[in-house]
Amino acid sequence: RDEKVAIGPSGVVCQSRAMGRRDWFGVRANTGLLRGRYYFEVTVKDDGLSRVGVSSINSSLNVGTDGASFGFGGTGMKSHKGNYEKYGTLFSKNDTIGCMVDRSTSHSISFTK
Repeated sequence: RDEKVAIGPSGVVCQSRAMGRRDWFGVRANTGLLRGRYYFEVTVKDDGLSRVGVSSINSSLNVGTDGASFGFGGTGMKSHKGNYEKYGTLFSKNDTIGCMVDRSTSHSISFTK
């Protein structure tokens, strides 16, 4: 938690406080994805550009910009190490994005809309 992002009492709703700024702000869960398979969803509730992904505890909260995170943005681009590549379709307000992480066999990450 920081001054750039509001997190609701349940811990499952967050909102950028960046009104009018062009900065990226992120949040990180308090549970790691060490082994096995995981799936989570994010529903975009407001207008504005969003990025969903996974990261290590040491990575930037600007997911997908360093070697320890992977992201999928509302622009329809996936990102890793600051490299962006077309992936899927654009997403925006009211869309639900799924993130599947396999740390057991394929060691893969995929996103759905």
